Amino acid sequence: MAPTGLRIGAHGFAPMAPDYLQRKVTAMPRPFWLVRPRADGGCDYVSFLPGPGTPSAATPCDAIADAPGDAKIEMREGCHLPPQMPLLKRRLWLPLAEAEVQRLRLQEEGGYRRSEPLF
Repeated sequence: MAPTGLRIGAHGFAPMAPDYLQRKVTAMPRPFWLVRPRADGGCDYVSFLPGPGTPSAATPCDAIADAPGDAKIEMREGCHLPPQMPLLKRRLWLPLAEAEVQRLRLQEEGGYRRSEPLF
């Protein structure tokens, strides 16, 4: 029997992939915002915005599976402390599947919660 958190592989015990890496990828609603409060009264945010050729939330599930391989999601990370302007820390273009993995990781490990757009 494998110890907790490990699986038996071809070369003995190996760490198990987190649950969010094992789930089926589905399209996230557009746009999608995640927010985490900070001690100073501000918040950290991550927004996921569709790029050209990316299916929208209204796209039927079977069409999502047929989305072009170059469909990208723009992921913006930053912080906001009103009344100051939001600070953009990082901006990435990710394939749809990778964006979904990042969203799940942020929610499960990073303490982010879904939110309405901040601005």
